[in-house]
Amino acid sequence: MQKIISIIIIFALISASLSYGSTSNIVYALKLKYDGTRLSSLDTRLIEGTPPNRLNQPQDGFTLKVIASSNTVLYSYNFTIETTPANEAPRDIFDADGNQIKFPNASLQTNQETEFVIIVPYFENAKSIDIYDQTGKIALSVDVSQYSKSTSSSGIGLDSLLKSGAILAVGALGFLVILAIAVFLIFTYIKKKKENEKKAKDKGAEKDDENKCKKCGAALKRHAKFCKKCGQRVTTKHNEGICPECGSKNELDAKFCEKCGTKL
Repeated sequence: MQKIISIIIIFALISASLSYGSTSNIVYALKLKYDGTRLSSLDTRLIEGTPPNRLNQPQDGFTLKVIASSNTVLYSYNFTIETTPANEAPRDIFDADGNQIKFPNASLQTNQETEFVIIVPYFENAKSIDIYDQTGKIALSVDVSQYSKSTSSSGIGLDSLLKSGAILAVGALGFLVILAIAVFLIFTYIKKKKENEKKAKDKGAEKDDENKCKKCGAALKRHAKFCKKCGQRVTTKHNEGICPECGSKNELDAKFCEKCGTKL
């Protein structure tokens, strides 16, 4: 039983640590909009998650930087924005080999608006997330200083995430403690019931092993032939009708042994 309780307690501690540890994976979720020339922010919030692996970064494109309150760069990576053509070029301007043979006067529209979300690692001392275009000019700056300590309507703050994680951890631990107590009480009840049944059985067996002398009332063992107190010959259901002289079995109402004539 002690092993079972120990296992439950260990499991509770592991669950609590995992529940609390999950709140440490907090990231920024930036929802952006790009129309082919201009980059704008639609929404910024904190969520629970893991930053993606960005080992392979493009050489060209936009550059995102997380800026600290001391104006140092905490994090940086490059990314590109995929745009979809608004319309396709007419097929008759190319020949069978794919060479362009016609050149329309009107230029084709090559870009259209696109919305996407960027996941960025969370930094407690971050001031802003700045995005630079291909020329190194800043295209967008998002203020994230408010997410370091407080909660806003557009997302969940660090304090609330930690608090919710702690509540989950305490709840899981409390449930497992209650479960351990319930298992212990059930085990104790079953053990006590078996002990009581064994005692009752032993007491009944002991009672069966004892008889009383019909003359003086002294307690006797089941197989006793004579009373140890008064010497009276003992007659029980086990030896009634048995001749004490030759051991022959007689009728219960017989007064003399049918074999040797000894008085019963």
